[in-house]
Amino acid sequence: MSAPAPKLRIAVVIPTYPTASETFIIEHLKSLRALGFCPLLIVDHADTPPPAALAEWADLTVTVPPFPTSWLTRIGFTIRHLLAAGSAAPLLLRTLNPFRLGWRLRSLVFFRWALAFRALGRVDAAHGHYLFTAEVLGGLKRCAFFRGPVVGTVHGFDLHVWSKLQPAHIFPGHLASVDVFTFGSRFMLERFKTKAIHGPRHYLNPLGIHTDEFATAPRSPSAGSEGVTVLSVGRLVPFKGHAQALRAFARFVRDSPVSRYLIAGDGPEKEPLQQLARNLGIQNLVTFLGSQTISQVKALLAKADIFLFPSITADNGSQEGQGIALLEAQAAGLPVIACDTGGISENLAPNVSAFLVPENDLDAMANRLRDLALSPQRRIAMGAAGQDFVRTHRDETSTQRRWLELYHGLLETPAPSETSI
Repeated sequence: MSAPAPKLRIAVVIPTYPTASETFIIEHLKSLRALGFCPLLIVDHADTPPPAALAEWADLTVTVPPFPTSWLTRIGFTIRHLLAAGSAAPLLLRTLNPFRLGWRLRSLVFFRWALAFRALGRVDAAHGHYLFTAEVLGGLKRCAFFRGPVVGTVHGFDLHVWSKLQPAHIFPGHLASVDVFTFGSRFMLERFKTKAIHGPRHYLNPLGIHTDEFATAPRSPSAGSEGVTVLSVGRLVPFKGHAQALRAFARFVRDSPVSRYLIAGDGPEKEPLQQLARNLGIQNLVTFLGSQTISQVKALLAKADIFLFPSITADNGSQEGQGIALLEAQAAGLPVIACDTGGISENLAPNVSAFLVPENDLDAMANRLRDLALSPQRRIAMGAAGQDFVRTHRDETSTQRRWLELYHGLLETPAPSETSI
């Protein structure tokens, strides 16, 4: 009786350990395991400890060696690892080819990432989240260090930042060596096409969630005069639109029942937003909860009445690519108010599970808050419609099925990976 074939090993590659709001990384690892693959994890900047949710992946995780700060230490670093590689040294030398990889060799970025790949042993395919990691993977393939399939997933802000940096920091030639790019929304896919990167195929695969994990007990309609709890979940950065949400909430509570606004998330805008709440005179109605675990977010969703998702187009062009928090809120049975920007409209049912308002239209947002606050039955109906939308269109099982189709097609006749030398 022949031994079972070894599980295919797929490396998920990320620039940093995921924050509490980046649940899609852990969901991706879980999906790979559920599909019968052996998931591996490569992390570039590991300045902070991994989140508790990654504890079970510790034995399958490697971090990229840090960047040597001086030319002398870079030379010593390179020689030391080449000598330690023995017969694999010629393979590592490919990552130092200036004709294939360009001036970024001075940071040894491809050499350092190659060391991380070698630490994992056999790698059959690699999947980079965000353009920055996809570019490195494309470079490793371009110089023939890695010969397996490479997938890159574009999430949103990375594409907008890239359009500002390219070509000074990211080489289109490296991205062209990626086999497939995936996108969570058609909006992002079409925007990516305008960058004229020829070579990779495009694959639309909206990220999903485990809808059952967010299901709540049936909500009972409260009297419209009791006030409501409004909830936002997201990093405190400009394009998340929290400043506009605070201004709209201040207009809403002028002549509406006493309500409260909970903001879950952390980031560089926290102090300015707290000051804005004081300036608006709503500091006693607004609570900044800081970073929350997924369990804490689920509890907040269960207690809230309205979910406010105020993402906008930032000054640097950043827009929401998909919005996982939108899916989680709908799965929990909450009606949603969101700005009509980026890929948001593709991940809800407009006027059925959610109200879309124009960016920066504070009156429109305040009016929609008022409409939902005064109509408990409408909140329940929209919440139920949101649950149906997510179960039908954004359940994780659908995402897993599309991942399986993609990987099967790429690995049907996989090229051997020399990184196992």
